[in-house]
Amino acid sequence: MKQLLLVLICLININLTYCQTVVETKKTNDEDMVFSRAEVSPAYPGGEDAFRKFLRNNIDLNNIKPDSSATSECFTITVKFIVSKDGSITDAFCENSGCGMCLEFIRVIKKSGKWLPALQNGKKVNAYHRQVINISKEN
Repeated sequence: MKQLLLVLICLININLTYCQTVVETKKTNDEDMVFSRAEVSPAYPGGEDAFRKFLRNNIDLNNIKPDSSATSECFTITVKFIVSKDGSITDAFCENSGCGMCLEFIRVIKKSGKWLPALQNGKKVNAYHRQVINISKEN
């Protein structure tokens, strides 16, 4: 009987500890969660045209050093980053090689200022944003 009572007490303690851990972890994860898709995606203030203008005005061609993989097809760069609840940009990286142009585009995107954050259920949330930048050669 004492052994059964001891085993039962141990099981109750294990369950209580597990439940508390799950609740605390869930609470932390909800606050720090980064959405891949949200009801309203993050956006640059002024829209896509304003962002294109910002890129044109801020890209320093002297900082672009095309590597040996730069070919005529290699002029699409995909940069993925997080737009935080406060609109700041974090964790920017290139999803493709970028042919030596990634560092400059990441630098410029980080310089872009505060974005409009994503919304989920009417609340501001952290969300990923993927920006595709097409480069066209001009003669």
